[in-house]
Amino acid sequence: MGRSKKDVHPDERYGNSVRITETCWVWIANTNKHGYGRFYYNGKYTLAHRLMWEWAYGPIPDGMGVCHNCIGGDNPACVNPKHLWLGTQKENCQDASRKGTLSAARSRGEEWKKRFSMRSLPKGDKHWTHLHPERIPRGVTHYKKLFPKKGVRGARVNTAKLTPELVRQMRQEYIPWKVSTPSLARKYGISKAQVYKIVTHQFWKHVE
Repeated sequence: MGRSKKDVHPDERYGNSVRITETCWVWIANTNKHGYGRFYYNGKYTLAHRLMWEWAYGPIPDGMGVCHNCIGGDNPACVNPKHLWLGTQKENCQDASRKGTLSAARSRGEEWKKRFSMRSLPKGDKHWTHLHPERIPRGVTHYKKLFPKKGVRGARVNTAKLTPELVRQMRQEYIPWKVSTPSLARKYGISKAQVYKIVTHQFWKHVE
């Protein structure tokens, strides 16, 4: 049985939606009509390349957009931070007009999405991680090291209702058949499923 979005960490969901090539990081999941990736984050859908910019470089100033500068032609499905730059709407349109990509952007995005769809990806021994294990980011090159702010968890998440102290207290209070998960859910203002996963150390794993 598949896991819901709530059960999968945003880092994992985002990473599973990206196909890294020699040039572009291609978004292979949900896209809008213009070919830009869409990602459900913090209770709403946002453009995947804008989210990547914020994770890599910080907040986007008011009035500015995140534009593409991909090798071989702009690809709206690309989320490679090295292919992104900030510009106004006017600068973005002028850049697209100069490159001749204003009308071709959507079709190029659909072409990349079709080329790297989930069904077409190699699996098992043919997957790139088996063929080229040396390319797997590790250590200082791992994305969590490159973008440490992206891997926040626990009380550092801005929507968190609990703290490490409350988590420890909840685990101490939980007694099977005596203190139920519904009673703890009401006390701490979270769902029964969240309580169960906390007391069984599926959530807040980093808290002993």
